[in-house]
Amino acid sequence: MPPSLSPEFRALGRSMPYARPLFCLAAPLQGLLLACVPVPKGLCARTIAIRRASGRPLRAEVFAPKGPGAPRPCLLFFHGGGFGYRAAPHHKQLALRLANDLGCVVVCPRYRRLPRHPFPAAKEDALAAYRFVCARAKELGADAQKIAVLGDNAGGALAAYAAAHDWENSPRPCAQVLLYPVADALQSSPSLRRLARAPMWNAGNNAHMWAWYLQGCTEAQKREASPLTMPLCPPPPPAYVEVAGCDCLRGEGLRFAGRLKALGGAVTVYEVPGAPHGFDLLQNAPATKDALHRRMAFLNSVWAT
Repeated sequence: MPPSLSPEFRALGRSMPYARPLFCLAAPLQGLLLACVPVPKGLCARTIAIRRASGRPLRAEVFAPKGPGAPRPCLLFFHGGGFGYRAAPHHKQLALRLANDLGCVVVCPRYRRLPRHPFPAAKEDALAAYRFVCARAKELGADAQKIAVLGDNAGGALAAYAAAHDWENSPRPCAQVLLYPVADALQSSPSLRRLARAPMWNAGNNAHMWAWYLQGCTEAQKREASPLTMPLCPPPPPAYVEVAGCDCLRGEGLRFAGRLKALGGAVTVYEVPGAPHGFDLLQNAPATKDALHRRMAFLNSVWAT
């Protein structure tokens, strides 16, 4: 029997609309909503341009504490949205909270999305963003040896790509924080069947996402696009993997955590009981606050070493 949704998350009991026409229609409204999220007085915010291999700029928002100081830890934050939606207000609120409470630099790239840009566009942007942050760490006020990657949903896959990449001329990410991540292009986890009609993100949305994301891909590219089958460089960076108890992606998140452990990685796994996919939308829920504290404690522990 599927687990029941916790009362504190009852407001998230419906499925998120997910359709290609909505991605473009929703983007202007999402942009307005993002602009309305206030930046705390102790932080500064700016937009930077990251050069892609094609030469076209990749925009990113940077949030950092005001004032001088020693180079700060840095968090490269890839937002979720099924590879189709742009960042939502709760993503910006989370980025601001992390920058403020951890005293770190947070970089949030606006990577290319569906429907116009299937794989590998988003991955290329994720790698370009990480390469840029490493190369320009001093300008950003960041410590190049303390760059972690974080992502939720599809952003979790992008963070995993960056953590798994063979960085010959740059330091590897010092940590990866994966929040209810997209991880299995084969969609083979039992939780996808057991929780097929889960709130917020269901098996139907997941199937459409992978079909659109992998459109035109070769078999080799499909393996590369899926964290559960992509090449990994052992040992992987320390990982914090968070799954939600009422999420159809729960199983693949746990399986990816197991894969990292099998390769010698230090992995912290936390399951939020009774929570749906994307529960960060309710930032004042006690379980959300607890999860946020756990994420920050993990990052603090990594950056302290």
